[in-house]
Amino acid sequence: MKISVKTALLFLILCPTLSWAQTNKSLAKVNMFAGKEVYYNSDPVNKYTVVYSINTVLPAPSITEKFNASFVVNYIINKANDTAAKVKKPFDAIITIEGSSKDIAVKFNEPMDSTKQRLTNVRRCGDKYVFVLCEPVNPYEVVFEIISKPKFPVSIVETVMRKAMRKGIFSKKKKPFDAIIIGSDKTHFAIKFKEV
Repeated sequence: MKISVKTALLFLILCPTLSWAQTNKSLAKVNMFAGKEVYYNSDPVNKYTVVYSINTVLPAPSITEKFNASFVVNYIINKANDTAAKVKKPFDAIITIEGSSKDIAVKFNEPMDSTKQRLTNVRRCGDKYVFVLCEPVNPYEVVFEIISKPKFPVSIVETVMRKAMRKGIFSKKKKPFDAIIIGSDKTHFAIKFKEV
């Protein structure tokens, strides 16, 4: 099979990009809440413009509410929607970093096709990736389930990670894992990435 010089050069240029896409374990698909994309402890891959910042000092949940990632996100989105109505500036997504009293509402520089999902790079806690309300792009298997009900106002990420470490690393029967997926309620997962 004869390969042209142009084809060979194109392959050499694309090769690092392809391998990055397959091995970048921090990459995740973003989920929507109340019609808005939520980047919880993660950084959008797409370029964006900050529309405004939101002062978010979380209130204690009422007796009927549960303190979890869903509670946090819904509160921030409601505050962002109130601000958007006042200043007449729509937004596409919120970016929230746990522990920060300022979150941001953003608008993406390019419109998004409704059939696609935006991507984000999640942050780490120690050497473990933490996927909060998002889904890893790379194939994985669940190592074990984590049931955790954080008490307000402690860190949700820290609480779930501590439980995962006790169950997976510090137990007699060690269960190594690469990352945790924090869901919207009390059920979370420790996962291991599959070899690609």
